[in-house]
Amino acid sequence: VLSKKLSVTQEELNAALKDPTHKDYNSLTLGKRPMESIKRASVVQAFRESADLAVRTVNQTLGVIYQIVLGTKKTNELGGVIKISSMTADMAKQGTIIFFTFVALLSVNIGLVNLLPVPMLDGGHIMFCVAEAIKGEPVSVIARAYTYGFGLIFLLLTIFIINLNDLLALLKVG
Repeated sequence: VLSKKLSVTQEELNAALKDPTHKDYNSLTLGKRPMESIKRASVVQAFRESADLAVRTVNQTLGVIYQIVLGTKKTNELGGVIKISSMTADMAKQGTIIFFTFVALLSVNIGLVNLLPVPMLDGGHIMFCVAEAIKGEPVSVIARAYTYGFGLIFLLLTIFIINLNDLLALLKVG
């Protein structure tokens, strides 16, 4: 279990995340270097701390989505397949505990995004089920078709923008 007795904050650990001149540029740091503080914990304590980390991750992810919707955070800060694979490699170099923590946080993020009420995602299907429960009958086929069409265009455009950001960032660094 990761110790909560870190002497520095996550912001301090990740100060170099956006500084292209720093050796740790574009590397997410989840713990102290070179060795992570580890403490023994019971199964119940480990579960509580894991659940706490998952809740904090969900809150941060929702906060970022909210900032993007408001326009206070730019979409070029999002990462796709290239950025995720690069970050995964960086985490693997930092050690097993950090790597598995990163993979767990990534899984929580992907699961949360999948539950957003966007047609074509699971959250969109849930949205239709809720609408059907409220309305008492299924949503019309035409309404579903338009909604799924919009959702597909939205998802494809989002994927395109995120992967374009990754490619542009890769070309700038390389």
